[in-house]
Amino acid sequence: MLAFHGSALATLAALAHAGPMLDRCSFATAHQDGTIALHALVHGPGATAGSYSLSVEVLGPGGRSIVSQGGDFRIPAGSDSALVSVMHTSSGAGAHLVARLIATAGGRDVVCAIDLPQE
Repeated sequence: MLAFHGSALATLAALAHAGPMLDRCSFATAHQDGTIALHALVHGPGATAGSYSLSVEVLGPGGRSIVSQGGDFRIPAGSDSALVSVMHTSSGAGAHLVARLIATAGGRDVVCAIDLPQE
């Protein structure tokens, strides 16, 4: 089961101009009691705004599921920002959680991906 929590998401009515670009994106993970927490992060040198697309696919012995989410974001100067967090209950041995994030700001895309085997 996948659940999205968007506490760090901000909806932007419009972008007046392209701000500073993003340096990179990454994922942070935590495992606890059979649940994987996956946090999609963006990193930039200054305040910026843009959009993102996140795709999470779970592949396992019982089948396949895909969840996609996207939207706008804004990060303050001097900080990294979590765009979205995904909580997934393990699908069992042999399963994989595969995530891909594309974030766009200042006319430039940054892309990152992660493949997490499950136990």
